[in-house]
Amino acid sequence: MAERYAEATEKAPKESETDEDSREEYYGRLKKAVSWSRKQMETYRINRLFLLRQFVGKHFGPNGAPDKVPVNFLAMAMTIYLRTLAARAPTPLVHTKAQQLKNKVRQFEGALREVVRETSLQRTIRAACTNAMFYVGIAKVGLDMNNEVEIEGDTHHYGKPFCDHISLDNFVIDMAAQTWHEAHFMGNYYRVALEDAQANPLLDEEAREALTKTELSGKNDDESGSDERAEMIGKDRADLGDAECVDMVELVDIYSVTKNRMMTFPVKGSWTEETCLYDQEWYGPEEGPYYELSFMEIPDNIFPMGPAPHWQDLQEASNRIYNKLIRQADRQKVVPIYSGTAVKDAQRVKDAADGGMTQVNDVNGIKEVAFGGPDQRNFGLFQDMRGLLNQLAGNVESLGGLGTVANTLGQEEMIAGTANKQVAEMVDRVTDFTARIMRALGWYEWNDPISERVLSMPFPGTSVQVEVPWTPEDRVGEFYHMNVTIDPYSMRHETPASKLMGLKDFLQTVMGLMPFMQAQGVGLNVENFTRLYGQYAGLSDLNDLIVAQEPPQDHLDDSAPTMPKPANTTRTYKRVNMPGANVDGKRQAMITQAMGMNQQGSEGAQIGRSTA
Repeated sequence: MAERYAEATEKAPKESETDEDSREEYYGRLKKAVSWSRKQMETYRINRLFLLRQFVGKHFGPNGAPDKVPVNFLAMAMTIYLRTLAARAPTPLVHTKAQQLKNKVRQFEGALREVVRETSLQRTIRAACTNAMFYVGIAKVGLDMNNEVEIEGDTHHYGKPFCDHISLDNFVIDMAAQTWHEAHFMGNYYRVALEDAQANPLLDEEAREALTKTELSGKNDDESGSDERAEMIGKDRADLGDAECVDMVELVDIYSVTKNRMMTFPVKGSWTEETCLYDQEWYGPEEGPYYELSFMEIPDNIFPMGPAPHWQDLQEASNRIYNKLIRQADRQKVVPIYSGTAVKDAQRVKDAADGGMTQVNDVNGIKEVAFGGPDQRNFGLFQDMRGLLNQLAGNVESLGGLGTVANTLGQEEMIAGTANKQVAEMVDRVTDFTARIMRALGWYEWNDPISERVLSMPFPGTSVQVEVPWTPEDRVGEFYHMNVTIDPYSMRHETPASKLMGLKDFLQTVMGLMPFMQAQGVGLNVENFTRLYGQYAGLSDLNDLIVAQEPPQDHLDDSAPTMPKPANTTRTYKRVNMPGANVDGKRQAMITQAMGMNQQGSEGAQIGRSTA
């Protein structure tokens, strides 16, 4: 084990110990390239901050949206999409063609399920999906080297795999490249306790002792810009100097793709041999530590784009108009007026009770006058914008089950199918993104020379769980022989109703196969079926309706009377036309009314009907 651990964790010498001038020059050029790329990314960070403020609205934290967002389409659409893209933790699947590893596949799958739980992978995937809706989601996979082990009298540091989401505010990539795979470098910024950094034995001793406190500013002020960070939406900008109870220092990890090296520098100051905290050859998955999730690539541009920026203009404009309609409604008033000769009549009307009667001398001397009120043309424009937003988002109202958008069941099923097809590519991208991360985590698990686990595995052919050890001796062979993927359906949202529907479909299938099952001596466990049905249907007492009894005789008495069946049966089908409504039809009817246009009675009637 000692030899294997030494092979896995041996530190490579700093890249240019034989050519210090070359290394010093590379550090200087790298610093300039990183600062330039961070400056190029400033526009994306600022626009993402605006979208995030629209997403949270005015009533979240001290620095939310500057104006009220009463119709938050952005939050609604993103909630629906996230429920579709990453509702649950992924389930790993492992396959291999190597005969000598086939008996280890199930154990490896069980170990990866533990890794998914330990790394809180679902939380990272959801965070990446949320940020990919704006521009790009980033995940970093690596080893947390905070554990120690003593081997043959020597103390070594070893780590547990982690998978963290990296905010766009903390990320940098080579913006001079045209695609992700052409980037020469990428990295992330982070803050750690100054005391921990100075005591970290993995960092260069002289460089870490020279570290100093980095003040919290709330801005991306890393010598490349001063745009505000998204975290300040929920924080007050005042007295940030009192926010941290311990001294912190800001560092940056840079992965040099072309040199296959991992480096760490302090954010402030120059990057030189004296300030370099860490510079080692990359030991990990071939793809590196950083993984991106994007939903739309832009040709010849390394930075991708999410769907939310396409909704941005209509989201902002529709809420601006709706706020205007609300202000007009607030200013609306109805004022009774009367002429100078009808003063007594006005007083009698004022004193009269609601529904009461009073005498006036001149009915024309008193009348009510309405002032202000929502502009009907603006209301019609708002309704049209809502329809356009729904179309731009791929019929998200249908995807979220918020109401029918068609007049017939067949049309509704076609629209729902189209909406699902539009989101299918996004689901495929999330599945691929998750599988890449799972392979990286699997690489660390397979090549871990120390850690041991005790897995709970089902005994073949039974439902009994047995404990199986998983040790470094079990992880023999090359990792690339293991094909690590994920179950593409494991991350989708499933309700008890959907599970109940699947159970009903299963029962229908089983009933059709019953003669073949009986011929093979296989039957249906009615007790377990009833238990699952009651669990999914919310009927906890359903098991009480099923009682154990003696099985029926194999042959019935031929003399027993039987109920005769009719020779002919008759069925009557009746089609009833029921008036309904759909979202688009109601919206169009409201627009027509708001514009003062003529409409048929059936068109106006659907405004009051339900779209469910």
